[in-house]
Amino acid sequence: MRPHAVTKQDINDTLIILEMLDSGIVPYRWPRNSLGSGMDSLDENDSKKAKRKFRKLWRKALKHYTYDEAVLKNLQRLCGVGLKKSELKFHHYIERSRLVYKMFENQV
Repeated sequence: MRPHAVTKQDINDTLIILEMLDSGIVPYRWPRNSLGSGMDSLDENDSKKAKRKFRKLWRKALKHYTYDEAVLKNLQRLCGVGLKKSELKFHHYIERSRLVYKMFENQV
């Protein structure tokens, strides 16, 4: 059996995961897995910290799109900005995860 060749995408994925760890959030790959699986392994205090850091990062990621008001408004709608927690749907959380992942991808 031939060994798996390391691709540029594999290296980028690893660098993104290291950046996520450095930022204090639970690393995840887009779109292959979600945050939930990693959050389950944390105790309550660490889970709160990671969630707070993730919220801060997705708001930071959203600010990168302030150059175009139409794009920003669309992203705000997709991410559920301004909605109460009880009004947020699963797709809002997915869009937030995608936005943060793209921010890390652009940094690498």
